Amino acid sequence: MAEMHSLLPMALASFPGSGNTWTRYLIEAATGVFTGSVYRDQGLMSKGFYGEFEAQSCGCTLLMKTHGYTLGSTPSPKQRLVEVARHGRRAVLLVRNPYEAFLAYRNFMKGGHLRYAPDSYFSGSGWNSYVTQKATLWRNFNIDWVNLTTSVHVIHYEDLKQDPVREIRDFLRFIGLPEDEERLNCVTMNHDGQFKRKASNQVFNKRDVFTPALHAQLDAAIDALQAQLLARRLRPMPLARYKYYRTSTATGN
Repeated sequence: MAEMHSLLPMALASFPGSGNTWTRYLIEAATGVFTGSVYRDQGLMSKGFYGEFEAQSCGCTLLMKTHGYTLGSTPSPKQRLVEVARHGRRAVLLVRNPYEAFLAYRNFMKGGHLRYAPDSYFSGSGWNSYVTQKATLWRNFNIDWVNLTTSVHVIHYEDLKQDPVREIRDFLRFIGLPEDEERLNCVTMNHDGQFKRKASNQVFNKRDVFTPALHAQLDAAIDALQAQLLARRLRPMPLARYKYYRTSTATGN
């Protein structure tokens, strides 16, 4: 952990299911500095995230995990600005293909960090309502952190998965910390951490569980965020690796 009051506030902002816990693991391994969280998750604390219960005001954690208003309903414009300002309008924004983030978060809602939701959670009116609501929240949340911050670094989950060390090097340059080659070698050798689900045989691995209407909503949300990233000259989403995007093959559920 860094010395008390030595670090400025900065969020690690992401929609749930985007790989926030894994990203924190990589960052802590590469820097030796704890990250914090607004949620104070005892389970994460017990697994070695020792900054989990530190308040942001301590100035001793590198980043503060937040999912903001995505866990609830759409807030007012003022509440959206307050959310970003709470973290000094500085952030690392972790973005993942919403199709896959929504599937991952649905699993977390029922099974926690490592287990799975039943197939029934990915069909019917409950599933459709969940995706419809979260599509709006995903779009607004990410665009807020792009446009309302004074300093933001974007990490795309798909890039992080492809080359974690490269992405962590970019993060270190952004935040102004030295690249410790010994620590980065450890990241190379142990980049999975303890919070990676094993491959499953769930229904969405057999067929597209997103209806054409849900595809239209999610593709529109992706396009809206991509436009804002490009407008601010931030790294665009690697859409060529976005599963389900622009491929409406659902037969309805």
